[in-house]
Amino acid sequence: MSFRGVLPEQALAFLPSKAGLSNGHQTRRIEIVHLRELWGREALLVANAPFIRQRLFAGRGHREVQHFDVLELFAFVRPAQFCAPSVAGLAQIMGYGEPDGPEEGAWVLFRVAEDLLAELAGASVAFRLMARA
Repeated sequence: MSFRGVLPEQALAFLPSKAGLSNGHQTRRIEIVHLRELWGREALLVANAPFIRQRLFAGRGHREVQHFDVLELFAFVRPAQFCAPSVAGLAQIMGYGEPDGPEEGAWVLFRVAEDLLAELAGASVAFRLMARA
């Protein structure tokens, strides 16, 4: 089952000095200066948006669009399960292992989001009705 129509077109994996983007098929490195511009222009699939925002802008004013934070999806689908608040944490808890760099992390973030959405779609009717409330 594909959830591409629900998810942003690009996923971002962010490390303090480097970042990677993926459309789910291809990956690339992005310079931090270009990421600051992209952050305010395009919705991204991310893990821990508040952390990324703080690291990119350190309290300075900036433009921002609504990003899709996979950690929020994880907390909703698996409410009582711990996950380290990062791409690596999500990857490990979902069985992918720790990504090797931000480009692979961005690719894995797409897989994790799709897995969680599939898990939600396959949930019991009672859980889905509760989710709609």
